[in-house]
Amino acid sequence: MDMLCIMFEAPVRGTLTVSKSMNLKKQIPLFGKQNGKQKVKQIESKNLAILVGARQVDIEHLLAELEGNDVYSTLANGTIYNRRMYRDWELSQKRAEAGKQGGHGKTGKQNESKVQANDKANAKQASRARARSSSSSTSSSPSTSSPASTATAKKKKSLFVESSNELRLAELLRALIKKNNPNANTPENLQAWAKVIDLMIRIDNRTPDQIEEVLRWSQADTFWWKNIRSTGKLRKQFDELTVRMMKKPNRKPIETPESKKLKEKWKVARVEYRRLQAKHRDLMERRAGGDIVRAAWDKTGAAEKVCESIETKIRRLEAGP
Repeated sequence: MDMLCIMFEAPVRGTLTVSKSMNLKKQIPLFGKQNGKQKVKQIESKNLAILVGARQVDIEHLLAELEGNDVYSTLANGTIYNRRMYRDWELSQKRAEAGKQGGHGKTGKQNESKVQANDKANAKQASRARARSSSSSTSSSPSTSSPASTATAKKKKSLFVESSNELRLAELLRALIKKNNPNANTPENLQAWAKVIDLMIRIDNRTPDQIEEVLRWSQADTFWWKNIRSTGKLRKQFDELTVRMMKKPNRKPIETPESKKLKEKWKVARVEYRRLQAKHRDLMERRAGGDIVRAAWDKTGAAEKVCESIETKIRRLEAGP
């Protein structure tokens, strides 16, 4: 719901971008492309976490889940957008442009061209009606053609066959995710995941072997298997994963007495962070004073940094020398 509100107030309605009207100047610096007089910037997961009052890790997981279920779409430059809202915005822009071009009085030529256009439309409509009547008379029964048309529609929707590399890698990722976490939420239809693999091969110039190698490594790593939960996330972090894979091999974590103590300390810090986060949300809902809300937000951010610091120490200890 928060994302929809942000998209509605965006300079390009329906896209997950920042606008000055959202009064976020102190929280998120605006830069990037110009849209009229407003500066536009794609909202990253870090900034989105600030807006909705959640952790960046949680936001990335939720975005990956939404992308895996094909809830939202992305533009050519990777900007997230709501299909319905963005389509309405495009329609309003076209109507506004048409209003600018017209409205100054119609000449005789314009009236004549309009009459000709109406005649053409009527002729097309009549030809379609004749085509329908002829097809209905020649067909033996309407029920015989419906299964074939349904099968054709399903074939068009299924872009990738089971033997394709795209669908094979998507199924491999889902299997490894389920192996690490049997209760993980993964989509039944993997066509959307396969489409992302196709983009990695065609646009990013990755080979299927490279993708499979990085994919398997990410699901075997003690840190990255929790974060790579869709092909969209795999594509976004592919370069980072490649560098990490080259620096260290996969191995099981080494648990030490010190790491056990840190884990207990992390649990306590996590509970405190959740409490401060809930308090900040409550103050926001009750529309408390700006200073009070800001102080609560600062405390929440400090608690989050404590959790991240402890997590880093645990990873270093378990990684070994």
